[in-house]
Amino acid sequence: MKINLTKKEKIIILALLGVLLIISASLFFMRKKAAVSQINSGGSTILKPVFLDNAEKTDLNIKTATKVQVIKRSPEGKVMLYKVINNDNDIVTDSTQLTPTPTHVKN
Repeated sequence: MKINLTKKEKIIILALLGVLLIISASLFFMRKKAAVSQINSGGSTILKPVFLDNAEKTDLNIKTATKVQVIKRSPEGKVMLYKVINNDNDIVTDSTQLTPTPTHVKN
């Protein structure tokens, strides 16, 4: 079965496939962007916990042996909200688990 298409029809089909590809890629990246590990006011889930490195702990006067999860960073990347992790059950995986106290907030 051979389909004979004119040059114009081939161009239209390729253009439609291109548009579908762009729409699919856009939807994929928007969904991925929505899953970023930041807390939004809507109670979104944190997919990947992020922890302070030793240099950040030193800057915040925290012992380097202490495990500290970053909850929120400023646009410049500075730690705005963190939580000391005493055991693995303390790791925040959903923003509804948060109850900020003065010990968690860094100005």
